[in-house]
Amino acid sequence: MNFDKSAIVDQSKESIEIVKDHGVGEQVELKIEALWIVALGEEIMSLQYLKGTANVDLVSTRKAKTSTEEKQIPLLTGSNFDALCGESTPVCIIGAFRSSRAREKLESILSVVSHKSLTRQQNSVFGSRDSISYTLLDATKQSAFLNAFDIAGFKSVDKLLVAYKPWKRKFASFVGEMTTEEVERFIGSVLIGDIQFRETRKKPVL
Repeated sequence: MNFDKSAIVDQSKESIEIVKDHGVGEQVELKIEALWIVALGEEIMSLQYLKGTANVDLVSTRKAKTSTEEKQIPLLTGSNFDALCGESTPVCIIGAFRSSRAREKLESILSVVSHKSLTRQQNSVFGSRDSISYTLLDATKQSAFLNAFDIAGFKSVDKLLVAYKPWKRKFASFVGEMTTEEVERFIGSVLIGDIQFRETRKKPVL
């Protein structure tokens, strides 16, 4: 809404001239001035509202973009298995889940860890960070795949991590408390060879 102050003042003067002969010029002038103040206040409030709405939209857009960027952990399937966990991949980190809640938890943690520089990564026995892939696996649909790993007690938990070396067919598992710090510590141990790997029962196939 745009208010022309000069137009209002001109109209005010005309109104005052008309009513001066009736002895009420001063009262009319005050009343018109009050109306102009009210109109100006409404315009200011309208502009503040539009500005606030724009800020809210901008914040929401940024949050949505950040959320999308953070969640980039692919779901392991038969079609992408060779690319993510094939024999050319030194280490494949697999986050297996049995519920949507467990998936969200693993995806959030792995997203952070995969983009974060591990404190001991420079001493990695596998070379650069690109030598490690991070994936998710639906354990309810890929039970045969997980049976290739001899993981005791997995059926009683809804999520776990598996560090798998495709070229050696060996693995190490983590079923402890799933926090970013603990998962980072586990992967850090994998990177520098501080954790013992075991042979799989058979070659995992999707």
